[in-house]
Amino acid sequence: MHPVKFTAKVVNEYAKASNVNVYELDAVTDFTYLVNDLLPEVILIHKDSLAGDLDAFLAEVEAAEFKDVKLALLGKKAELDAFSGIEKFDFIVEEPFAPDQLVDLLNSKLDALS
Repeated sequence: MHPVKFTAKVVNEYAKASNVNVYELDAVTDFTYLVNDLLPEVILIHKDSLAGDLDAFLAEVEAAEFKDVKLALLGKKAELDAFSGIEKFDFIVEEPFAPDQLVDLLNSKLDALS
């Protein structure tokens, strides 16, 4: 299983156990309607999932009517430090992280922004 898929599966399981709604995307395009329908507090995306599609991802977010969503980028510190476009995200989540603590970590980062 690809590391991104494995991480998503584990995160989904822990999020559900914490009563947090999670929706996993298979692509970084054509998801604007989900942002408008689900009204997410945060969109967490792994750096590897962008695979050169940062502009397409950001265009989908920008096209959404719902604007009160924070963007978080997930990845290894060295890769995030070299990532072109990191300034487009509200915060980063560094790997490795404890999946059972991700919800608390995200809440802490969101609280720090307000």
